[in-house]
Amino acid sequence: MKALKVGVEHVGPAVKDLQTTASLFTNLLGFTKLGERADYPAILSAMV
Repeated sequence: MKALKVGVEHVGPAVKDLQTTASLFTNLLGFTKLGERADYPAILSAMV
């Protein structure tokens, strides 16, 4: 049987400082910020 997907599709870490963590993902790890929600503490990002 062949695997349908390989790799990580979704990660949702709980962090104390959302902006600092977002900066780490975008500036250091090369993720691209896709959006965020003001009414819910979440930032969407992806490796492109």
